Amino acid sequence: MSRGNLIFLAVIVGFFLFGWYSNNYYYKLSADLSSSPYGLWNTEKYSPKGRIKDNQLLVYDSMVVLNVSKVEWSKYTDTNSMDPVLDETSNGLTIRPETEEDISVGDIISYSPSWTEGILPHRVVDIGEDEEGRYYIVKGDNSRTADPEKVRFNQIEGILIGVIY
Repeated sequence: MSRGNLIFLAVIVGFFLFGWYSNNYYYKLSADLSSSPYGLWNTEKYSPKGRIKDNQLLVYDSMVVLNVSKVEWSKYTDTNSMDPVLDETSNGLTIRPETEEDISVGDIISYSPSWTEGILPHRVVDIGEDEEGRYYIVKGDNSRTADPEKVRFNQIEGILIGVIY
Protein backbone atom coordinates (compact mmCIF):
# COMPACT_ATOMS: atom_id res chain seq x y z
CA MET A 1 0.00 0.00 0.00
CA SER A 2 1.39 3.37 -0.96
CA ARG A 3 2.05 6.15 1.52
CA GLY A 4 -0.75 8.26 -0.06
CA ASN A 5 -3.26 5.44 0.43
CA LEU A 6 -2.19 5.02 4.06
CA ILE A 7 -2.65 8.73 4.71
CA PHE A 8 -6.08 8.66 3.03
CA LEU A 9 -7.07 5.63 5.12
CA ALA A 10 -5.82 7.32 8.31
CA VAL A 11 -7.85 10.44 7.52
CA ILE A 12 -11.02 8.38 6.90
CA VAL A 13 -10.52 6.42 10.14
CA GLY A 14 -9.81 9.69 11.98
CA PHE A 15 -13.05 11.26 10.73
CA PHE A 16 -14.99 8.13 11.72
CA LEU A 17 -13.48 8.12 15.23
CA PHE A 18 -14.06 11.85 15.62
CA GLY A 19 -17.71 11.47 14.60
CA TRP A 20 -18.23 8.50 16.89
CA TYR A 21 -16.63 10.28 19.85
CA SER A 22 -18.53 13.53 19.16
CA ASN A 23 -21.84 11.69 18.98
CA ASN A 24 -21.21 9.85 22.26
CA TYR A 25 -20.03 13.04 23.97
CA TYR A 26 -23.04 15.03 22.70
CA TYR A 27 -25.48 12.29 23.84
CA LYS A 28 -23.94 12.19 27.33
CA LEU A 29 -23.80 15.98 27.57
CA SER A 30 -27.41 16.40 26.48
CA ALA A 31 -28.56 13.70 28.92
CA ASP A 32 -26.62 15.36 31.75
CA LEU A 33 -27.94 18.83 30.93
CA SER A 34 -31.53 17.72 30.46
CA SER A 35 -31.56 16.04 33.87
CA SER A 36 -30.01 19.07 35.54
CA PRO A 37 -32.44 21.62 36.97
CA TYR A 38 -30.34 24.30 35.26
CA GLY A 39 -29.76 22.35 32.04
CA LEU A 40 -29.92 24.08 28.70
CA TRP A 41 -32.21 21.44 27.22
CA ASN A 42 -34.73 21.09 30.02
CA THR A 43 -38.10 20.45 28.51
CA GLU A 44 -41.53 20.17 30.04
CA LYS A 45 -42.42 16.55 30.67
CA TYR A 46 -45.89 15.18 31.20
CA SER A 47 -46.88 14.80 34.83
CA PRO A 48 -49.56 12.54 36.26
CA LYS A 49 -53.09 13.86 36.22
CA GLY A 50 -54.08 15.48 39.52
CA ARG A 51 -56.49 13.04 41.13
CA ILE A 52 -56.47 14.04 44.81
CA LYS A 53 -58.25 17.26 45.69
CA ASP A 54 -57.00 19.47 48.53
CA ASN A 55 -60.00 18.60 50.71
CA GLN A 56 -59.23 14.87 50.40
CA LEU A 57 -55.84 15.19 52.13
CA LEU A 58 -56.07 16.00 55.82
CA VAL A 59 -52.85 16.63 57.73
CA TYR A 60 -52.86 16.58 61.54
CA ASP A 61 -50.07 16.63 64.12
CA SER A 62 -50.55 12.93 64.83
CA MET A 63 -51.64 11.56 61.46
CA VAL A 64 -52.32 12.09 57.78
CA VAL A 65 -55.68 11.06 56.33
CA LEU A 66 -56.14 10.45 52.63
CA ASN A 67 -59.89 10.47 52.00
CA VAL A 68 -59.93 8.44 48.76
CA SER A 69 -61.87 5.20 48.30
CA LYS A 70 -60.62 1.95 46.75
CA VAL A 71 -56.91 2.74 47.23
CA GLU A 72 -54.43 -0.13 47.10
CA TRP A 73 -50.94 -0.24 48.63
CA SER A 74 -48.08 -1.09 46.23
CA LYS A 75 -44.46 -2.11 46.71
CA TYR A 76 -41.88 -2.11 43.92
CA THR A 77 -38.91 -4.23 42.92
CA ASP A 78 -35.47 -2.88 42.08
CA THR A 79 -35.61 -2.77 38.26
CA ASN A 80 -34.18 0.78 38.03
CA SER A 81 -36.54 1.54 35.13
CA MET A 82 -38.47 4.18 37.11
CA ASP A 83 -35.54 5.67 39.04
CA PRO A 84 -35.55 8.10 40.74
CA VAL A 85 -39.36 8.19 41.17
CA LEU A 86 -39.90 4.55 42.20
CA ASP A 87 -37.49 2.03 43.68
CA GLU A 88 -37.59 -0.91 46.06
CA THR A 89 -37.95 1.43 49.05
CA SER A 90 -40.95 3.26 47.56
CA ASN A 91 -44.52 2.73 48.70
CA GLY A 92 -47.21 3.50 46.16
CA LEU A 93 -50.88 4.25 46.45
CA THR A 94 -52.87 3.14 43.41
CA ILE A 95 -56.44 3.16 42.20
CA ARG A 96 -57.98 0.90 39.59
CA PRO A 97 -59.15 2.79 36.50
CA GLU A 98 -62.82 2.32 35.64
CA THR A 99 -62.68 3.42 31.99
CA GLU A 100 -60.07 3.88 29.27
CA GLU A 101 -60.52 7.64 29.59
CA ASP A 102 -59.33 7.50 33.23
CA ILE A 103 -55.76 7.14 31.94
CA SER A 104 -53.86 10.18 30.67
CA VAL A 105 -50.45 10.81 29.18
CA GLY A 106 -48.09 11.37 32.13
CA ASP A 107 -49.83 8.89 34.44
CA ILE A 108 -47.79 6.08 35.95
CA ILE A 109 -49.67 2.85 35.49
CA SER A 110 -49.00 -0.68 36.70
CA TYR A 111 -49.69 -3.30 34.06
CA SER A 112 -49.14 -6.96 33.23
CA PRO A 113 -46.84 -7.06 30.19
CA SER A 114 -46.92 -10.00 27.81
CA TRP A 115 -43.12 -9.96 27.46
CA THR A 116 -42.13 -10.50 31.11
CA GLU A 117 -43.44 -11.85 34.42
CA GLY A 118 -45.15 -9.74 37.05
CA ILE A 119 -46.62 -6.27 37.13
CA LEU A 120 -44.62 -3.35 35.78
CA PRO A 121 -45.05 0.35 36.68
CA HIS A 122 -44.24 2.69 33.78
CA ARG A 123 -45.30 6.14 32.62
CA VAL A 124 -47.82 6.63 29.79
CA VAL A 125 -46.04 8.61 27.06
CA ASP A 126 -48.63 8.33 24.29
CA ILE A 127 -52.19 7.16 23.67
CA GLY A 128 -53.45 5.89 20.34
CA GLU A 129 -56.13 3.87 18.61
CA ASP A 130 -55.85 1.03 16.12
CA GLU A 131 -58.09 -1.76 14.83
CA GLU A 132 -58.10 -3.37 18.30
CA GLY A 133 -59.10 -0.14 20.09
CA ARG A 134 -57.33 2.21 22.45
CA TYR A 135 -53.75 1.49 23.46
CA TYR A 136 -51.11 3.13 25.64
CA ILE A 137 -47.40 3.50 24.93
CA VAL A 138 -45.47 3.35 28.19
CA LYS A 139 -41.84 3.86 29.16
CA GLY A 140 -39.76 3.74 32.30
CA ASP A 141 -38.51 7.20 33.29
CA ASN A 142 -34.99 5.80 33.41
CA SER A 143 -35.32 3.90 30.10
CA ARG A 144 -34.23 5.20 26.72
CA THR A 145 -36.99 3.50 24.75
CA ALA A 146 -40.66 2.71 25.18
CA ASP A 147 -41.81 -0.75 26.18
CA PRO A 148 -42.02 -3.23 23.29
CA GLU A 149 -45.81 -3.56 23.20
CA LYS A 150 -48.98 -1.53 23.03
CA VAL A 151 -50.63 -1.75 26.44
CA ARG A 152 -54.36 -2.47 26.41
CA PHE A 153 -56.85 -1.43 29.08
CA ASN A 154 -57.41 -5.02 30.23
CA GLN A 155 -53.68 -5.28 31.13
CA ILE A 156 -53.77 -2.28 33.49
CA GLU A 157 -53.91 -3.03 37.21
CA GLY A 158 -53.72 0.48 38.62
CA ILE A 159 -52.86 4.16 38.33
CA LEU A 160 -50.34 5.58 40.80
CA ILE A 161 -51.88 8.45 42.79
CA GLY A 162 -49.20 8.87 45.44
CA VAL A 163 -45.71 7.81 46.49
CA ILE A 164 -44.53 7.56 50.08
CA TYR A 165 -40.79 7.27 50.65
